[in-house]
Amino acid sequence: MVTVDRAIQKGRIQLFWMPRVILVSLLALTFAGSEFIGADSPLWIKLGLLALFVLTFTLPLLYYFLMLPRWRIWAFSEVRNVHELKSRAQLAKIFPPEKSFLWRFEIKSAAQTNAIKTLEDRFRQPDIFEDDYSMPYQIEYKACRSGKILPVVLLIGFMAFGLYSIIDSNAVAVVASLFGVAIGIVCVADKFKATGPQLTISNDGITALKHGFHPWADIRNEQVIWRSTVDPAYYALSYEVNGETVDIDLSELLGSKSYMVDHVIRTYRSRYRQMHG
Repeated sequence: MVTVDRAIQKGRIQLFWMPRVILVSLLALTFAGSEFIGADSPLWIKLGLLALFVLTFTLPLLYYFLMLPRWRIWAFSEVRNVHELKSRAQLAKIFPPEKSFLWRFEIKSAAQTNAIKTLEDRFRQPDIFEDDYSMPYQIEYKACRSGKILPVVLLIGFMAFGLYSIIDSNAVAVVASLFGVAIGIVCVADKFKATGPQLTISNDGITALKHGFHPWADIRNEQVIWRSTVDPAYYALSYEVNGETVDIDLSELLGSKSYMVDHVIRTYRSRYRQMHG
C-alpha cells in the first residue's frame, strides 16, 4: 500500500507544480519569441507566436485535466485511508472541491470513468488508524520566518526612502517616509514580540496562544479548512469548544504547508480515541 504522504507528494508534483512549470516555460518562450518579431516579419511567424501565446494558457489546463483522473485512480486504489487522502488532496490544491464546476472539464475515457465509480465503494469503509511514530508527544508551531521577512524589508525600504528624501530636501517625502517607518516599526515589533509557540497540538489536546488549552474531550469538529471567502484567503484550523468555534490562521505559522496540519490533528485525535475509547 502507498502512504497518504506519498500520494500527496506525487499529486503535488503532477497536478500542482507541473502545470505551473508548463505555464512559466511557455510564457518565457512567448516573450523570447516576441523579441525577434518586427513589423516586417512574415505573417506565419506572427500567427505562430499567437498560437504559442494561446497554448501558454490552454496547455497547462489540458495537462491538468488529463492527469487528474489518472492520479485519482492510482492514488485511491493504492492508499488505504481514502477519506484522509481526499481531505488532504483538496487542502493541498491537488483537485477541486467536491461540488466544483471544474470537475466537468476532467478528461477521462469510459474505462477511467468506470474505474472511478468502482473506487466509490472504498469510501463506504472507515479509515484504519495507523500511528505515525515519527510524530512526538506534542508539536509546537511558531510564527514562520517568511512572515517576518516582509515587514523588515518594508521597514528598510521606508528608511532608505527617508534618507534619500532628506538628501533631496523633499519635506513632503520626508514626512511620508517617517510615517512609513513608524508603521514598519509597529509591524516588525508585532511579528517579533511573540517568540514562543503560537499553537501546540498534542496527545492531550490543542493549546492556542489566544484561546488557551482545550482537551480532546471538549473539542468537536476539528478540521483544517481553506478560507477562500476572505481576502487574503488562508488555511485555518477550526474546532468547536463549549458551543463556540475557534478559528486559527495557519498561514503565519506554516505558510504554504499549512494543509499538513490536517494529518497532525487526525493522528493526535486517533491516539486519544485509542487511549480513552
